[in-house]
Amino acid sequence: MAIPIVFTAAVAGVIVAGAWLVDMITRPGFHVVLSSSVFGAAAAVTIATSGRVSWGARWQRRWLRWSYPVAVLAVGLGIDGLSLPTAVAAGVGVPAVAALAVVCWRHRQAADSDTATEASPVERPVTAGPPVGGSAVEGSGAEGSGAEGSGAENPASGRAAAGNAAAPIAAGR
Repeated sequence: MAIPIVFTAAVAGVIVAGAWLVDMITRPGFHVVLSSSVFGAAAAVTIATSGRVSWGARWQRRWLRWSYPVAVLAVGLGIDGLSLPTAVAAGVGVPAVAALAVVCWRHRQAADSDTATEASPVERPVTAGPPVGGSAVEGSGAEGSGAEGSGAENPASGRAAAGNAAAPIAAGR
């Protein structure tokens, strides 16, 4: 729910930082002006992130997910051309930029760890049937059943080519 507010404050902070870099901030009468397009972008970011909010009830998913960004846009249209003093814009905007940078960094770290977890091979229990060899205990009958030299294993996938293709071959392979 705070995304549009933090986004708008971060835009003000970026404007102040840009003005400081080009030495406009020292000019008398310099103010940060937030237009309705900033609030439109804040509404778009709100819509884009609303799918990740864990809404408590179905009516919230349906009504708040769409009405809140529309309200942000309406407020933005109502206060189009809002002029903020440089000190206020810097005091609110710079911490907002830092907060968004931290949130993005943490999100990136979580996404990287999720990708690493998905890429690692995980052996899952098989519910389709017993492993090759006919025993219900994995690996207990496959070693001496003749499955090793019979060509029943597909070397590319490590799975049985014939018979129960969903069952893993003996443990340790």
